[in-house]
Amino acid sequence: MYTHARRTGLLFAGLLAPLSAHAIDVTVADLPGSIQSCVANASCSVNTTSVYDSATASAFAITDASQPGYLIRYALAAPSGQDITSLTPPSTPYSGYLWMQVQSFYSASQSADPITLYLDKVSPTPATLYKSGDLSLYISASDLVAGSSYVKSGLGSNNNGYLAGDLAGDVPIGCVAQGCSAFAQLNLAQLQFGQFGSTIYSIGFNPTDVRTLIFSEGIADDGSVSGYPGSATESFYVSAVPEPQSIGLYSSALACLAVVMRRKRNAAN
Repeated sequence: MYTHARRTGLLFAGLLAPLSAHAIDVTVADLPGSIQSCVANASCSVNTTSVYDSATASAFAITDASQPGYLIRYALAAPSGQDITSLTPPSTPYSGYLWMQVQSFYSASQSADPITLYLDKVSPTPATLYKSGDLSLYISASDLVAGSSYVKSGLGSNNNGYLAGDLAGDVPIGCVAQGCSAFAQLNLAQLQFGQFGSTIYSIGFNPTDVRTLIFSEGIADDGSVSGYPGSATESFYVSAVPEPQSIGLYSSALACLAVVMRRKRNAAN
């Protein structure tokens, strides 16, 4: 007999099934290099047929170290690229794909939830501002549910340091000079997480999400001390192409899930 949680999961999966009608296939060679390696040594497995596709983002199921999750492939669009104001040419546009790995569920008690960005399928392959290769990021439970996280740090003109936001990991470090600042922003575009009890679950995909920025990082110096104002940023964007025909389906899925969870709570009481 199915538990309430199992029934809820099956119901929600069934309601979201129409969103996967445009499934696409990839090969192992299309996956990020780190994922290709773990598939080769059998430490992870990937379903190369997507469970979700919106033309701008596709999701593939992955099991990594016995932890289920998703690989999200974002098709990059302008104005993706790196912009360094002190160099000529000042910018390098990016195309190709940014990949993101998330888990299917996280513990709500964790202060830092892991998310990985893979950059080797971006063209040209970026040497990021502070680290080359895969980016290991960590966000708070509340940011995971909100679908967005950021960090800002620096030294103001009065030489007082400041730090805001919960995004951590491979992000720009705080500046050590007056007038210098650093930032990073991560959006879990088209992903949906919800907290139920002590666990945060992936509850599906949102093709109506119009956010275009996936990840951005940068550093700036106003030149007040160094005498050399400038900035360097790196950003990854997708085109917003929601599927209007899916809006009603998605809204109905969320509404039905809310009803089931309410009945479950009432039964428990």
